[in-house]
Amino acid sequence: MKKLIKWVLIVISVLAMTFLLLRLGFKIVYTIKPELGYSFIEDKATKVKSIQSFGADRQYISVGLDGNNFAHNISMSQNYFVTASYKKRVDAKARENKIDKGESIIITTYDLNTPDFTKKTFDLLPKLLNEGINQQVFNVIAITYEGKEYLELRYHITALKDGILWYNMETEEVEYPKSRDYQTVLGLLGKEYDVLDFPSKIRTEYGISIANLSLNFSYKNAKNLEKTNLAIELPKVAENLSNGEKLFARPGQVNIEEWFNTALHWFAPEGQEIMEIYAKDLETGEKTQIKSYADFEEWKKQHPSND
Repeated sequence: MKKLIKWVLIVISVLAMTFLLLRLGFKIVYTIKPELGYSFIEDKATKVKSIQSFGADRQYISVGLDGNNFAHNISMSQNYFVTASYKKRVDAKARENKIDKGESIIITTYDLNTPDFTKKTFDLLPKLLNEGINQQVFNVIAITYEGKEYLELRYHITALKDGILWYNMETEEVEYPKSRDYQTVLGLLGKEYDVLDFPSKIRTEYGISIANLSLNFSYKNAKNLEKTNLAIELPKVAENLSNGEKLFARPGQVNIEEWFNTALHWFAPEGQEIMEIYAKDLETGEKTQIKSYADFEEWKKQHPSND
């Protein structure tokens, strides 16, 4: 019996010593080879399935995504469709607002001026480090300013404060922001559109949403487009929307007024010049038919209390 107890104690001692050595060994390895203790999270952009251009000047871009689910980490400037995939370190040793080893932001651009939408992929972070920038970027969008193409980079200064830099896609240099008055396709319709039944009619009748320079923000399958002007004039665009693709207008070629008037025509029944839409005075309930963007601007001037 004493021998058995002795062997049990020896086994327990060996196991305890082994556990202690393994734990100590991991700490030593973690210190000498910290990559063994790294932990990351990844936020990957949705895979691009197809890109097509339409219009006399290729001013409309149709994009299909793999799975056509709600898209994120995508944007578009005048000349580039862009996706961004983020890999961020999150273990206990990670630095909160600085770039850490193993992190990446993989940018993929599609050149909208080439017949095959030439694709280019690169890691943004080494380029930032080469410029002496060591801030943790958490959001990237493509923008156009005065005919030049940039990536707007938002980064953490502190937990409560953000900063902005611009990455010039042609020179590959980082610059300070020049203005807030840049062009992008990510803008939603403003609050002033609340008085119009235009967005809600498109959503109700055709199952998709309209934004400042895009259709079908949520990549849903459009419905009932067969008898619209859009289906007659641009049948492939109507087909793509019905298959869950998204349509963008290139911001350097199509302004908000043109986009409004074009959509008003596209979604009218075949043979009818424009959709029948109304602006509603929120105080009196009076409705006024709106036949163009200019009409809407004039209506707003006459109804300032609705702003």
